[in-house]
Amino acid sequence: MLVIPVYIIAAGPAFDNETRKADEPLQYMVVTDANRLSLMVYSRDPHIFFQKYNKDVLEFMEKKGFGGRVFWNSPRPIYQGPDCEWPSEKEVFARRVLKNQELAERSKNGTAEPTMSGMPLADMLRDPKKTLERLVGTQGH
Repeated sequence: MLVIPVYIIAAGPAFDNETRKADEPLQYMVVTDANRLSLMVYSRDPHIFFQKYNKDVLEFMEKKGFGGRVFWNSPRPIYQGPDCEWPSEKEVFARRVLKNQELAERSKNGTAEPTMSGMPLADMLRDPKKTLERLVGTQGH
């Protein structure tokens, strides 16, 4: 399993190591990785975030080199409203168990070939040729 550490580069409003939870609850945080290839903004309530904090966060990200200069770390909203359908805990657990059983079976049969991780950039960095072959579908041609 590939583990990529993430870094909280901002939290707000005006949240730091001295802020107590009772003073001002955390409303949002800006997260990236060590190479600044990814960018995520998590908010407690998206509506409040866009009304109160979006402008300041966009300015912060622009100052830090995010936001429009390169496609992979430019902010894009992702809808995750109350009408989104999420799998139950049992379904998530079942998927993990099935995946682990499949990998164990492949390993036992000697057919274990590393599968794509679902993170194309990480796969590309690990093995560019094989990733491109899988994405384009030109294996063995």
